[in-house]
Amino acid sequence: MKIIDFDKLYNDYVKDWTKSNAEKLKKSEPLDFVNQIYDQWTVTPLKETGGISAKEYFKNKSGEELVNLLQEYSSQNISIPAPLIDKLSDIKFEDNLVKLLKEKQKEEELFILAANILEEVDSKKHLDILIDVMLNEGLNSETRDFAAEVLASHASEVKEKLKAQVKNETSKNDMYIADILVYCKGDEFIFNLLKTLFLSKINNTLYAAYLGMYEDERALPLLQNRIKSEEVGYVEFTELRNSIERLGGEVNIEKDFSFDSDYKVLNNLK
Repeated sequence: MKIIDFDKLYNDYVKDWTKSNAEKLKKSEPLDFVNQIYDQWTVTPLKETGGISAKEYFKNKSGEELVNLLQEYSSQNISIPAPLIDKLSDIKFEDNLVKLLKEKQKEEELFILAANILEEVDSKKHLDILIDVMLNEGLNSETRDFAAEVLASHASEVKEKLKAQVKNETSKNDMYIADILVYCKGDEFIFNLLKTLFLSKINNTLYAAYLGMYEDERALPLLQNRIKSEEVGYVEFTELRNSIERLGGEVNIEKDFSFDSDYKVLNNLK
């Protein structure tokens, strides 16, 4: 399939527009014209498309054709054109994008793009796929982290499904699950998960912060006991103190962190 590099055509158009509007640009910031330039370009006839505009080029293509084009651009390492993304950003192409999401979990660019479009059109059909991706240890951490980031904005919607996926409460997957469930307050199961992760010492700093975020005062004794430990460094101490104070407690402990490497970096000390 012949692929047209619309990004190059757009960049050429911007250069020509800039030259033709040099006087106008002297009086305004170039960024003030970004939307105007793009909108003009999308309806400008292009010789590379046989005389139709970029907008018209994608207008009558089916969802399957649009998704196939996405994959072609990606496979040929050509920038995916904004007009193609604009066209796909419609709920009527939801199923095409969900299908792409299922099939391209190992192709980070396509996966992230499809998920972002589905988010933009307020779809919910992709949430189960994102859960599977987040918990798939065979995928790279960047893709799993992205899935977790999206799911965090749907915490209440995926809460029960994620609770059912908790295994031994200290596994990597359970840590991912905690990243989402921390936003669902007032649940005994979730509080116990956060408490277990904190006591596991896998990442005291993170789970100290999470216990503060969860706003359950029963975490206070755990945090107050930990902050007294001699092994607590500056960064963890700061998170422990913040969480204790957030839960209504007080910290009257003073520690010398002058030899703590993190303290030196954060305070620009040598």
